[in-house]
Amino acid sequence: IKFQSLITNILKNAYFQHNDEAIQKMLSNFTQSDQITIQAAQNEIFDHIDYILKEYSVRNETFKQLKQELKILSTKESKQLISHDERIKEKEKLIQEFIEKIKNDEIFQEEIHDAVVRKIKEQQYNEDSILFELLQNADDSVNDLVLCNQDVSKRRSIEIHTVDASSTKRIYFSHFGRLINKQYSNLDIPEELKEKFASDLQNMLSLNFSDKLDGNDTGKFGLGFKSIYLVCLDPIVRSGELQFEIKGALYPVNYSPDQYDPKINLTETCIGLR
Repeated sequence: IKFQSLITNILKNAYFQHNDEAIQKMLSNFTQSDQITIQAAQNEIFDHIDYILKEYSVRNETFKQLKQELKILSTKESKQLISHDERIKEKEKLIQEFIEKIKNDEIFQEEIHDAVVRKIKEQQYNEDSILFELLQNADDSVNDLVLCNQDVSKRRSIEIHTVDASSTKRIYFSHFGRLINKQYSNLDIPEELKEKFASDLQNMLSLNFSDKLDGNDTGKFGLGFKSIYLVCLDPIVRSGELQFEIKGALYPVNYSPDQYDPKINLTETCIGLR
């Protein structure tokens, strides 16, 4: 909000732009760009690393060591020996090392992925339920458009594409409901809906999160979405202009489509399993 106010003041006072509607439209487009959305989700992971370490039973020694070092930093003895600023700096350093491992270390990614799969199986999900869960998410996304008074007459459809080339095998599931993190900030809808819509990506990455707002949501972005990890290590998600892949069933990074990815339009959400 402070950033938006700053930009608005610069445009009005330095560049003499006084068309409020045009300014708000520009800011809306900018704040919903894929980079900022992905960055917000990455920041959420950074800020809640303690919870992640507690909930994910990862058997990797580096993971265990990080967990122990962060625990030591929070002890009474550490607080007496090390200044607050130094402890914050050390914690940030440890978390950044953890994130770099998720992004670049395939073995580390697989072990975190395996920990997520164990959690999913504890909730009685299996490979046979994946398509049903994706259909539920598609249904919820169309319901979101209804809540925003959008025309859904041409949105109630899904598409499935497969690739069976010598070097890769993939399956793509597409729906045409509300795009991920699409907030419709220009519409007169309840603030709780806008807040829910703005948190899609973070919710998709949270292990035990369910954002069911009312009885119309059949399972959007809860553990059901994560059932895809039962058959996929690093899924691709493309939703309008937002494009990313998920590393270690946890961390989103920007993604550029390759030769196997189908072309999509700006009203489509496509999930690729490979």
